[in-house]
Parts: sequence; structure tokens; C-alpha cells
Amino acid sequence: MSQDSANENQQFIVDELKNYFDSHDWNYEYDDENKVFSGGISIDGPLDSVKFFVFVHEDHAVCYHILPLSASSGERPLQAEFITRVNYDLARGNFEMDFRDGEIRYKHRISLADIRDNSFTEISYMLCLGCGMIEQYSPGIVAISFGKTPEEAYLECANNDDDDDDDNDDND
Repeated sequence: MSQDSANENQQFIVDELKNYFDSHDWNYEYDDENKVFSGGISIDGPLDSVKFFVFVHEDHAVCYHILPLSASSGERPLQAEFITRVNYDLARGNFEMDFRDGEIRYKHRISLADIRDNSFTEISYMLCLGCGMIEQYSPGIVAISFGKTPEEAYLECANNDDDDDDDNDDND
């Protein structure tokens, strides 16, 4: 891929993200030098909101949803076990934790091809997927801070998801 083509692709992704955010009246910031979008999203659950960062590359964009809490140094091994249990079955995206400072985030990537095929749907999915995963699993992250084991916290989150599915099936 030539440098001109890479720059055009990257600019296309930037333009599509700007169009998405502007058409949906999102408050966001854009750092043109580093090709990074940032903002906040309100969510349900024990956390009121998350920060998001979207890094635009030549042929893809990576979105990070940063939780507004960090694992204490003593909790980090427990949170790492919980995150590993959660990540095992995830098909798209994953949770990560920085062992240096305890930051926990959800990461999801979309390709240039996905954006070209259906940009607003893919961008929406990228932003909503992270929020949905945090809404589902943040109760477990918080529960570990209050003494639950990673396995107990994971099973509660997984069972809550099953209960939600059952509730939705009853409404059909």
C-alpha cells in the first residue's frame, strides 16, 4: 500500500467517525496530530460512565473504553483472573488491565473494509459493544473489590446475562 493510499484510507476513517459523531450530536474531541477521538459515554450498572478513545490507523480503528476505576495493587491478580475468565468466551474485543496502575479497559477493533461496507453500523457497534460489555461485567469487577472471588463474580455476571436472555425470550 502506497503512503498516499494509506493516508487516504486513514482520512476516510477519520471523516466517517466525524460524520457519525456529528450526526448523532456526540460531544467529542479530536486530536488531528495523533488521529485520536475521545469523549465520554453514559452507561447503566454500577459505573455511571466510561471514557472512550478511538485511535485511527491506516487500515483500521481501535476503540478503548476506559473504566472510571482502577484495581488496587492487591486486587490486580484477582481482577486479572476475572478478566481472563470473561475474555475466554468473547468473540469480538477483549478486556485488558494495566498491571502498573490497575487501569481496566475494553478494546475493540474495526477494519477499513468494515467501515467501507457499512460505516455507521460498524462505528455504532464498536462504540456500543464496549459499553455493553462493561455494563455486563463491571458488577463483577466491583464485586471483587468487596471480597468476591473472581469465579463467583464471573458466574454472577454470566448468570445475569442468561437471566436477561430468558427475560427477552418471554417477551417475544
